[in-house]
Amino acid sequence: MTTVNPVQTTTYYLTSSNNPITFGTGTGIDVSSASGIGVYGSNVQSWAVTNKGAINGGLYGVSLAGAARSPTKPEPRSAVATST
Repeated sequence: MTTVNPVQTTTYYLTSSNNPITFGTGTGIDVSSASGIGVYGSNVQSWAVTNKGAINGGLYGVSLAGAARSPTKPEPRSAVATST
């Protein structure tokens, strides 16, 4: 499992090489534009995502387009999961 702690104002794109992934407590992703997505996983595979940090998006905090497992979110934070 990959653990990352990105601090950024742009979308974080999931890749096959970092799946499964944990966003650590130092994570601060804030894409607050109306159509912003904090973390995006395409439809190429299923994703396993754990969030221990802060992920904010104007549209979605976390958007998983593939056949996704629900994100694991052990602490109350602002990530919102979607699957299209």
